[in-house]
Amino acid sequence: MHFTVRFISKPFAEFSSFENTIPRLKTWLDVAVQWLELTNVFTVKYEDLIGKPIQELQRLAKFLGINTDNIDLKSIFYNYSNNKLDGWKKDYLHFNIGRAGRFREIMGEEDLLVCNRHFAKYFEKMSYKSK
Repeated sequence: MHFTVRFISKPFAEFSSFENTIPRLKTWLDVAVQWLELTNVFTVKYEDLIGKPIQELQRLAKFLGINTDNIDLKSIFYNYSNNKLDGWKKDYLHFNIGRAGRFREIMGEEDLLVCNRHFAKYFEKMSYKSK
């Protein structure tokens, strides 16, 4: 199977300030919540994917009806992990450090309060606690 991937130059350039990012994020979150309300949709939380990737791959395979008895999920994971990729793959397949909750270290208290004010209803629908 072959996938063609099209990349947009500087896809996050429009997010030049925290304030102008909020409306776009709300749009994306509205779509995500609609997906969560559907049946037969597989969902995964970022922190679960980062924290327990093999279990999440097993859960995905089960959802898709794939028997993993003869599949080495650890090898698949490690072949696509950030430290194994080079060139464009590393730049485009991994855009984050990969640590759940890192936003708390980077964002100031005021920004966190703004997020809670704008996104608390989404946090709740996605089974997160607003802080």
